[in-house]
Amino acid sequence: MTIDVDDMQGRIYSKFGMRIVYKEGYKNWNEPCIFTCSIHGNFEKIPKSLYLYGANCKGCSDKNLSLNSSFRKEDKTYGFGIFDLDFNLFDDPKRYKKIKNLWIDMLERCYSGRETFKAYGDCEVSENWFKASNFYNDLRSMDNYEKLHEGWHLDKDILFKGNRLYSAETCCIVPNEVNCIFNKAKGLRGKYPIGVCFDKEKGKFMASCHVDRKKRFLGYYDSERLAFLAYKAHKECVIKDKAVLHRKEVGDRVYFGMLDYKVNITD
Repeated sequence: MTIDVDDMQGRIYSKFGMRIVYKEGYKNWNEPCIFTCSIHGNFEKIPKSLYLYGANCKGCSDKNLSLNSSFRKEDKTYGFGIFDLDFNLFDDPKRYKKIKNLWIDMLERCYSGRETFKAYGDCEVSENWFKASNFYNDLRSMDNYEKLHEGWHLDKDILFKGNRLYSAETCCIVPNEVNCIFNKAKGLRGKYPIGVCFDKEKGKFMASCHVDRKKRFLGYYDSERLAFLAYKAHKECVIKDKAVLHRKEVGDRVYFGMLDYKVNITD
C-alpha cells in the first residue's frame, strides 16, 4: 500500500496533534524525513516508526515530562493539582513560566474560593488536567499552541455554550480580541440581565454592549426584556463579525462555535 505525503501527515497529526508536524523531505513511509517538534525543533525520523512506536525527537526522548517523585511538592495545588512539569523540557524559561502560571491560574479560579473568582464558583478542571504534565501535553496538541506564547488565551466558553469544565475537549486557544467578547463580568453586574441597567432619571431600561473595550449605547426601552433583546441582537452580530474576521487564525472549530453562539437572558 502506497502512503502519500497527505496521508502520512494525517496519520502523524492524528497521533501527535501539533506537538510534532511534518516539515520536508518525504519519500515514502519507510524512509526518514524531517519533522518539527514544538519544543526542540527539527529532527529526522522514519514516519512509520514515529507513527507506530511514538519515537519522538531526541530531546523528548532524553527528557521525561514528569519530575522524579523526590522533586514533587507533597502539597497539592489548591487541593487538587500535582505540579510535575519538568522545567528541563523548555529551552526558554519564559515558556516554562507561561505554562506553569496558566495551569496555576486555572486551578486558582476554580478551587481557591476567593471572592475575586466567585464567577468561577461552579467551574471545574478535568481530572486529567490536575497533573501539570498532562495539561502541557494537551496544550501542545491544540491548534495555535505557539500563539499562547505570543499573548493568546486559553478559552473554555466558545466551543460549548455554558461549559464549566476546563479540559482538552472543551478548551481552545484564541486571541485576546476574541476571548474578551465572551467575558460576562458577572461579578460586576447588578440584578438586571446582561447588557441591561435601569436609568433612574429617564425611568427606562438602557441597553449597552462593550466591544473592543468601548461601551456602545444601544438605546432606552420600556422593559428590561426589550432592552435585553436589543443587547442580544447586537452582541450576536458582534460575535459573528469577529468569527469571520479571525476565521483563518482560529480555525473552523472555533469559527463555527462562534457562529452558533447564542446569548441567553440567564447569562
